[in-house]
Amino acid sequence: MINDALEFIRRELRIALAVAESEIIVDTPRTVGTPGATPGVYISVVNVQQDIAFRTHSTAEQRGIRSQYREPPLHLNVDVLFAFAFPTYGANLEHLSTTLDFFQLKPMFTPSTQEGADSVPFPPVLERVVFDMVNMNLAELNDLWAAVGSPYLPSAVYRVHLAKAQLNATATKPELTTLQLDAAL
Repeated sequence: MINDALEFIRRELRIALAVAESEIIVDTPRTVGTPGATPGVYISVVNVQQDIAFRTHSTAEQRGIRSQYREPPLHLNVDVLFAFAFPTYGANLEHLSTTLDFFQLKPMFTPSTQEGADSVPFPPVLERVVFDMVNMNLAELNDLWAAVGSPYLPSAVYRVHLAKAQLNATATKPELTTLQLDAAL
C-alpha cells in the first residue's frame, strides 16, 4: 500500500517537475551524501501512523450458517520527505517551488482524478491519496535531518493520508449457536 502510493507520487511528480526518470528517487536522503549519489529529488517515508479518526469496528455479515467479518479499511498518515539534491542550489529551490505549487493545486488524488489518457494510473489498492504540508520549526527540522543522517537539503514534508480500498477480504468465524447466562449475577 505505501510502496504503491510512493510509486504513484514519484510518477506524478516526475511529470510535474519535467525531470528524467533517474532524477526522482524513492530512497533515504542519507544516500545523497555518498560518493557518486544521483542528483535529483529524494522521496522518503519519515513516519507512519494509523489515522484513528477513521477507525471503525469490523462488521459481520450472516451467510447461511456462518458469520463473515469484514475489517474496516486501513487509513494511514504517512509523513513523506521530499529532499532536493540537484547540482545547483538554484535548481533545488526551483524544483522545491514547483513541488509546493503542484501539491497546492492538486492536493488530492482519487481514481476519478486519474481518468485521462495521459494520467498516471491510480493504484487499485487505494481509495484516495491526500496531501497536507507539515509545518516544521527550525528545531524540528534540525531533529529530522539529524535523524536522517544527512546534511540539510532544501526540502518539504507532507502528511500523506492514504485510504486503502476495501477489498472483498472477509474472515469466516464459527456461528454463535448458544448463549449461556450466569444466573448467579
